[in-house]
Amino acid sequence: MIETKTKKFERRHLAAVREIAVWLYRRRRQWCRRGAFPVLCVVRARAVERIDDGVLIVSLDRLVPALRASARTSPRPAFLGSNVRHRCAL
Repeated sequence: MIETKTKKFERRHLAAVREIAVWLYRRRRQWCRRGAFPVLCVVRARAVERIDDGVLIVSLDRLVPALRASARTSPRPAFLGSNVRHRCAL
């Protein structure tokens, strides 16, 4: 589940993204059997990749590598921290 914002976002946006991911997991299990992944993409930012309230906040230039690392389809570099689970699996 990816929500986009152009420049900035507020705490309420994180809650909304998380709620949609939970809804997807609960109502559309055939689409996301392993959980939904809440992502907020800030399009006009650069070099942003962090987790806040269980939501991956990422800039457009880091979106694909961040999704690959989170899905474990490519190794996460050690300097980016430990393996953190992002999925909303309730």
